[in-house]
Amino acid sequence: MIYYVFLKGINVGGTTKVDMTTLKKAIQALGNTRVSSYLNSGNLLIKTDICKEILKEKIQRIILQESGLETRAIIRTREQIEEALAINPFKEDTSKVLIYFFEKPTTQEKLANFKNGSKALIEEACHGKEDFLIVFYHNGIGKSKLSTNYIDKVLDTCSTGRNINTLETLLSRSIDG
Repeated sequence: MIYYVFLKGINVGGTTKVDMTTLKKAIQALGNTRVSSYLNSGNLLIKTDICKEILKEKIQRIILQESGLETRAIIRTREQIEEALAINPFKEDTSKVLIYFFEKPTTQEKLANFKNGSKALIEEACHGKEDFLIVFYHNGIGKSKLSTNYIDKVLDTCSTGRNINTLETLLSRSIDG
């Protein structure tokens, strides 16, 4: 199976450094596993026979052992990423769009309350399902009050966001073997 792994908060801000080369080697050492990374911000493409739940636990354990960081590995299939990209209603300026993938599903009720009652959304627009949220940042991501921590708190989940270009590039990559 081929998985796309998004590591939450890795190699951003200088305090969460993970050596991606070391991480790739450690994951490959799990056996019958091929790994490719994209950028240095926690994006992995993994081909393995290991089931998704066990792979997630192993990656998180490797990062803790190698770097001393507790982080989350959020794993998606190609089809799940393609679905999020396909229903993105904000195609006019994808440079201002992030797709947040959730570690565990949220509820439609929480999503509706989030969209209707969030003061942080005054200048933003969003669209989502139980396992992801697409946000269009009208004035850019850096100026918004709508942070990953806020999204996680209100939707009672753990998420990590990726821009459209990163997701499309990951989907265009192949993994040998």
